[in-house]
Amino acid sequence: MDTLPSVRFSGLTRVLMWWLGVGFAWLLLGIFVLPTSKLYQQGLILFFWLPGLVALITTPVVRRAWDPLLLLPLLVFALWSGGSVVWGGELDKLKEMLYVGLAVNAVVALAALKPRLPWQLLLGCALCGGGLAWWALVDFYFLQGNVWAKRVLGNGQLNQTILASQVMGVMGLSLLFMRSWLPRGVPSILWLLSCLGYLAFLVMSQSKGPLLALLVCLAICGLWTAQRWAWALGVASLVIAGLGVWLLPEQLLRGGFSYRPQLLEQAWELWLHKPWAGLGVGLAYLLPIPERGKSVEHAHNLYVH
Repeated sequence: MDTLPSVRFSGLTRVLMWWLGVGFAWLLLGIFVLPTSKLYQQGLILFFWLPGLVALITTPVVRRAWDPLLLLPLLVFALWSGGSVVWGGELDKLKEMLYVGLAVNAVVALAALKPRLPWQLLLGCALCGGGLAWWALVDFYFLQGNVWAKRVLGNGQLNQTILASQVMGVMGLSLLFMRSWLPRGVPSILWLLSCLGYLAFLVMSQSKGPLLALLVCLAICGLWTAQRWAWALGVASLVIAGLGVWLLPEQLLRGGFSYRPQLLEQAWELWLHKPWAGLGVGLAYLLPIPERGKSVEHAHNLYVH
């Protein structure tokens, strides 16, 4: 990424570049702080989707950035998804496909106008997000007075434990592996504190899935970088995980698998009825859990769902 070229523009294209930059920062950090999803969505429309559309219409370099080899699979997926929405009966879901397309176009436009800028913004937002992770912990446990055993919730739109832990995990990994992109004037201690903020939030969220995903990423990070610290980090993470399972098995396995095996089995049987077309996006379904004497409305697995 250090060799990414930057394209020089003036006038409207320069305005669009920074307009999109503000929108990208809104996309990454708005979810941490904004009080309502409506405000977050309105900001995305104004600061991200709109300039992306203007850039697509007015700037040839943005149109050229839509590589046909990338555009074709996206169009095929959109057609298949649209068909699934139609036979699922929830036609309102079609607008969600439009939202995804607008967001992808905005990212493509930003990267086409200034290839380094999305990475720099990602790193800057990740650095700020680590501080916001610490603030969420202070707010939840000290200001709100929740007990330490309670799973932490984030602020803003991250007021759902699993969603918050997933966002924190992705931002934390981005910050960890992009340390070399920090400006020289930024103290290393600030980077370290931000990384620890994400880690602390993940631990206090008690979300086994995101923690396991983080462990796997750290364990295999030596595969995509030849640096010794990556191999050392991978080995250390495996050792720490092993010690955790050995010394704290009750805490790590508390809650079991949350009936995931039973849900996967039920979902598999349901899928066998329509293995190609599926049920259709938006169509309700129930998966019974005999052990609990009730049914749930989601497979609790994104890919299976």
